[in-house]
Amino acid sequence: MTELSRHGTLLTLGMRLGSQSAEMGAPPSLMTAVDPSLRGGELVGPSGFLTFKGFPKVQRSRRFSYQTTPAKRLWEIAQRWQRLIHVRKQLQIISTPPP
Repeated sequence: MTELSRHGTLLTLGMRLGSQSAEMGAPPSLMTAVDPSLRGGELVGPSGFLTFKGFPKVQRSRRFSYQTTPAKRLWEIAQRWQRLIHVRKQLQIISTPPP
């Protein structure tokens, strides 16, 4: 529970109904990491109502997650940002005067 949820009863109620504890949040990640029966690209998440709570199970991802055009565009943007970050770091190294 976060500090924000400690101060609002409606927010606290919503978080308790729509989320699960850290103990129950960890099993999907653990299943993903160690279950040898899983294949690449499979999604593991909570099995309960609207997949907010519950024990881990293999699920189908949302339809839009299979669209390749937005994924390619996002990848291109991420690569461009990474290059910019790298160039900026190199410029900082070059422009920093020696001690």
